[in-house]
Amino acid sequence: MILLAALLCLLEACSRPPDAVPMDILLPDAVAEHFDRAESHLQQGAYEQAIAEFEIVIQDDPESIIAALAYYRRSLAYLSMGDQSSAWEDLNQAIELDPEYVPAYETRALIFVDRQEYTRAISDYSLVIELQPDSVNAYYNRGILYDTLGRFGLAISDYTAAIDLAPQSAQIYNNRGNSYLNNGQYELALADYEQAIVLNPEYGLPYFNRGRLRLLQEKYQLAINDLSRAMELSSGLSVAYYQRGVAYYYSGAFQLALDDLNSLLELMPEDADGYFMRALTLIQMEQYEQAVADLTLVIELAPGSPVAYLNRGIIFEALGRIDEALADYGQVLALDDQNAVALFNRGNIYLQKGESTLAIADFDAALLIKPDFAEVYQNRGHTFLSVGRYGEAIRDFTRLIELTPEDATGYLNRGVAYFNAEDYNLALVDLTKAVSLDPNSSYAYNIRGVTYLQLNMYQQAADNFTAAILLNPEDGELYFNRGVAYLNLDDQDNALLDFQACLERIASESSHEKARQYVRFLGGEQE
Repeated sequence: MILLAALLCLLEACSRPPDAVPMDILLPDAVAEHFDRAESHLQQGAYEQAIAEFEIVIQDDPESIIAALAYYRRSLAYLSMGDQSSAWEDLNQAIELDPEYVPAYETRALIFVDRQEYTRAISDYSLVIELQPDSVNAYYNRGILYDTLGRFGLAISDYTAAIDLAPQSAQIYNNRGNSYLNNGQYELALADYEQAIVLNPEYGLPYFNRGRLRLLQEKYQLAINDLSRAMELSSGLSVAYYQRGVAYYYSGAFQLALDDLNSLLELMPEDADGYFMRALTLIQMEQYEQAVADLTLVIELAPGSPVAYLNRGIIFEALGRIDEALADYGQVLALDDQNAVALFNRGNIYLQKGESTLAIADFDAALLIKPDFAEVYQNRGHTFLSVGRYGEAIRDFTRLIELTPEDATGYLNRGVAYFNAEDYNLALVDLTKAVSLDPNSSYAYNIRGVTYLQLNMYQQAADNFTAAILLNPEDGELYFNRGVAYLNLDDQDNALLDFQACLERIASESSHEKARQYVRFLGGEQE
């Protein structure tokens, strides 16, 4: 956005006609009189009269240098009237009559820019540089066009040439800093922004751009400081509210982020990016319905953008509005069938709904797009577990372990898969590794305890259930399991205590019923 703004400023500066006719051209008296009148009309904004007078000058000697000058000056009158086509024709005539007439090339380049024919504009500025190698504007303008085309190296070269000719120009340093920034050369960008600030401490754009750089470097407070200074110096820099809002967001100051984004949207009510960023902020503030409303606005303003549908789908899913979430994920995939996250999320919903075939199909498609998507292997593995395809589950959890070797999740899940496949020794190996990586997982201790039960290793089972209870003392299932271990150790007193503790806590209906039976069997009081 800054490059385009700079280009607009450039157009305003360069489109103003010179104040007078070059003094080295001698005009016949009669022609001079018409030329003077034409210039007077042009300066006063009487463009039709100026055009008529320039026509008289041209007709006096249509092949002369004077005619070239008249064509050029008349083109300015046409441009001021919004008649770009006639201006275009006059500029071509001026260049044909005087191929070394620099102002005609410069003005024609502006028309190319307005038509977004940037390559042709670059060609005209290149001709200007050939004819006038010390033209700061030509290097500067061509640099802006290279920036617009993403050819940052060439832009940097042009800005550097312009700086050599005008070393006190803060604006050129600022633009070269943008090119370095876009080219990923952050330290050089920083040096240019700082030099621009030294040259003109009251110039807002270098502060703004240095703030953007600090934001990319995750130096959020420095970014906020620079963006605030830019806003003090440049009251019309509304986009700074967006950038500062982002900086506040990532620094965790969500209310300040929301305030800035609200200010942005008051000034720019059609800004889809602003609504999207505000939606993300509202999500962090747990204002989900307002976030949905903002994402809906994003979709209305930018219906071809899948990211709004994706995020709205995530919120719908979190709110339990599953059908709406499914519809949004479907919209994402209609716009971008290579969106692995949407496939993963939709697969998760199918998994929740018990539609394992559809879930697996989505997980398969996600992995074709993103083969290292660890979460997909985890959830596809769970899906395989749910339908008894233990070998495939084990393969998925093995891949998960390869991708996240320091995370207990893969070992825990593969241990569960081995357990379900009745390979208790391999289950024990994986569950032990899971406990070593995450010693605060009551679930891992519990599953390892159940595995020890299957292996008739009752004391180890009881020890694992005890460890699980210490981490999660309100889980009745853990007491029931330890009670079973104590029974097998012939420790009926502790078994009775555990079955009674199970009945006092939350557990499955089946565990409660069995606990009651054991309590009766052991002669204890029933709940």
